[in-house]
Amino acid sequence: MIDDLLLNHARRLWAELAGAPVEFRADGVDVAVSPSSRLCPPGWVGIVALAGGVIATASDESGAEIVRRELGGRAAADVTEPGFVRDRLPVDDMLGPATLAYCNAEGFQPREAPRMWAHHRTAPFSGTTPPETTVGSDRTARSNRTARFNRTVPPDTTAPSDRTTVSDPTASPDTTARSDTTALSDTAALSDTAAGTNTTAASSGTAVGGTAGFGRVEQVDRTELASLVGRASAEDAGEAGLDEITSAAFVVRSAGEIVAAAGYEVWPQGTAHLSVLTVSEYRGLGLARVVASAAVADALLVGLLPQWRARPDASRRVARALGFREMGVQLSIRLRTGPA
Repeated sequence: MIDDLLLNHARRLWAELAGAPVEFRADGVDVAVSPSSRLCPPGWVGIVALAGGVIATASDESGAEIVRRELGGRAAADVTEPGFVRDRLPVDDMLGPATLAYCNAEGFQPREAPRMWAHHRTAPFSGTTPPETTVGSDRTARSNRTARFNRTVPPDTTAPSDRTTVSDPTASPDTTARSDTTALSDTAALSDTAAGTNTTAASSGTAVGGTAGFGRVEQVDRTELASLVGRASAEDAGEAGLDEITSAAFVVRSAGEIVAAAGYEVWPQGTAHLSVLTVSEYRGLGLARVVASAAVADALLVGLLPQWRARPDASRRVARALGFREMGVQLSIRLRTGPA
């Protein structure tokens, strides 16, 4: 029942983002011409598969015809598999595939911060700024932020990652569309988690073995993330999309510096799209899971349905630990024009 509700929500969302009449059918790919599609960067082909149904958009009829001819009758697993697609389409570039996952209040599994958090360095910010891990495999940031629907949630790890945010920051929640998926059975608990009262480490910064600990999760204004985003590479910052969030930010500090943060941006159909960023030096400590937990709780509290998109296994594990269910896959393709 939960999966059905989440699936219906996801299908409504992506059908709206297609910008043209499309339907997730079981008998193949429904392809539409949509120059304004937000399934992909402008001029690209966008493919979204959800539970066996597949929709696709192309910017013009010639591109749509190629997709219909080569992929139209294929199964969802085939048309989102890069090797299969490259064998059949004149692919010039590709973003993805990225997994689409969703979580409602009934399935949400909040994560508390460990009672004693410690880092392996005694002076995390001693005069220099630690570099962010290069985010690379989907190369989304290079698209000049036109592919904001192709950024995916980075894992709390040093593995390569990618990240998504919305291209319509003015979209307002659709309370009717989400009312069947986000009934809050324990509003007080969600409120506590969002506010950080259920995600507390030693607030004074517990020291373990002479190393500095972390404070509790804090809810701050998103404008306070400038220093964190500024320390990231341009690619990492673009992939994380924290500058696009419309929610408050949920952060963890070390020695007064924000080292991990999460928030969300409101997408159509009452969807909260998660953004998470952890300083590379602090990855692997569970910080992404804890700050994301607070952001998810906040989204559920105001009646939104959280969405997490990720490609790397590490990021997907974080999402699954929080109760997200993987519903589908998204792939974006730029077709080659002219001679091969």
